[in-house]
Amino acid sequence: MDLRWVSKLNSLVLLNLGGNGLDGPIPDFLRNMTSLRHLDLSHNYFNSSIPDTLQVLRLYGNELQGDISSTIFNIRTLSELDLSWNDLEGKLPRAAGKLCKLRSIDLSGIRLNQDISHIFEILSVCSSPRLESLAFSSCQFSGQLTDQLEHFKNLKQLCLDSNSISGPIPTSLGQLANLEWVDISNNLLEGVVSEKHFANLTKLWDFRGSNNSLVLRVNPNWVPLFQLRLLQLGSWQIGPSFPLWLRSQKHIEYLDISNSIISDVIPRGVNLSRNQISGQIQYLPQSQVYFFVDLSFNNFSGQLPRISVGPNMGPFFASFVKLSSNYFSGSLFHFLCYQGNDTLPMVVLSLANNLLSGEIPDCWIKWQYLRVLRLDGNRVSGKIPISMGTLTKLQSLHLHNNRLHGEILCH
Repeated sequence: MDLRWVSKLNSLVLLNLGGNGLDGPIPDFLRNMTSLRHLDLSHNYFNSSIPDTLQVLRLYGNELQGDISSTIFNIRTLSELDLSWNDLEGKLPRAAGKLCKLRSIDLSGIRLNQDISHIFEILSVCSSPRLESLAFSSCQFSGQLTDQLEHFKNLKQLCLDSNSISGPIPTSLGQLANLEWVDISNNLLEGVVSEKHFANLTKLWDFRGSNNSLVLRVNPNWVPLFQLRLLQLGSWQIGPSFPLWLRSQKHIEYLDISNSIISDVIPRGVNLSRNQISGQIQYLPQSQVYFFVDLSFNNFSGQLPRISVGPNMGPFFASFVKLSSNYFSGSLFHFLCYQGNDTLPMVVLSLANNLLSGEIPDCWIKWQYLRVLRLDGNRVSGKIPISMGTLTKLQSLHLHNNRLHGEILCH
């Protein structure tokens, strides 16, 4: 494509040619366009240098090769620089520390092979008070994080995932009050993470830290100041107790606490409904007080959990269990026909919209306090058992959208 006509647009301030099939060298005439401040050439096939009067430069996803040119870092007017996902390598030049107007830098996918502390040292010269976004995913970084982080007081986004950064996370991370998004996953980080690491993170909504050797150790009564939408702590040591602070998170859309050494039952008073939590549940909690468990609208699978019944549970303890709209499968038998002689104090039981199959067991004599029962939207077959007629307190019964057949007997 012949772009020479663009050179006649002398007053052009913004030029966005991203997402085309342009290739070859970046046109030299761009250097003479002194009004140009915003240049987006991302997702093309360019392979050469750029003009030096820009404020915004986006070249991500091209075929730029070789060492990082120090010329780019001599553009003192830059406020946003994105060279990510090119075939570049080398070292972040010292000149980067003189980009005092820089607010965002993304060098993800560039083989920098540097110590992360050196990167922070360079960027903390004059740009650190302004920087809002640091993205260095897959840069082959090594070394340890230090308290240099505290220089970046206006940082909103920190992406250091998929490197070889080791050692502990400094507590100074918790002082970056503007942080919204943190990704430190897939590194070699180790040590203890406590409330101090989140002390002032009131704006945090996305935290990704999976695949490190970290231990989360917080006060059982800790209530975070943030409200997360995404949390990934896979392979962290969180257990053995279930993290009760998750109850304070009302907006989580995705949660990963897999492989986290949790051997606890799900605690009483848990509402984690309408998330994307997956995995299997072995037991519902034992309790001697009023409790509820709402795990509906998630991605739980496998057999229904077994019921753990305490010796002192009695009819005065109301219980609500909602496991609807998941992917539980198999028989209802081991759930409904629990081993034990006590009558369950369950008043609401919802197993609707799962993949449950087989017949409805004839075990309802132990469920005398049920007021609401939902088994609808499954693959349950066979006849309705006679013992369901003993549920004298039942007010709402849902058995529709199953494969039931036979007569309904009245006694």
